[in-house]
Amino acid sequence: MTPTPDDRWKQRFENYQNALAVLDSAVAAVQAAPEDILYRIALIQSFKFSWELGWKVMKDYLNYEGIEVQPSPRQVIKQAFQQQIISDGQLWIDMLEASTMSHAYDNQKAQQAAKAIQHRYHPALVALSDCFTGRVTP
Repeated sequence: MTPTPDDRWKQRFENYQNALAVLDSAVAAVQAAPEDILYRIALIQSFKFSWELGWKVMKDYLNYEGIEVQPSPRQVIKQAFQQQIISDGQLWIDMLEASTMSHAYDNQKAQQAAKAIQHRYHPALVALSDCFTGRVTP
């Protein structure tokens, strides 16, 4: 059975919430042990998973609302900003660029990425979850 657009965005959102819970744990681990390389790698990878699901849940939700959007992250971000799903389109573009880089093997870049994830990106991903939590009906 093919999921309906309503089911699709809600299923994707559930997966997003699960990924975000892992990211929350990774943020806490890095804050507790900021020099631990393995925690930093886990933080970066869990950010990438959360980011990927985040823009896709926005795409599915926009489609559910009847808004056709090109299936590219930049187009989804633009449309989500216009629809006031996200409040800072540039921050989401920054996350897009960060998600495509491989930081884990360059210690200095990995530290910079970890700081950006903790202080800029994680709060935006949580805000997206909060936005959609209010739109999910049991």
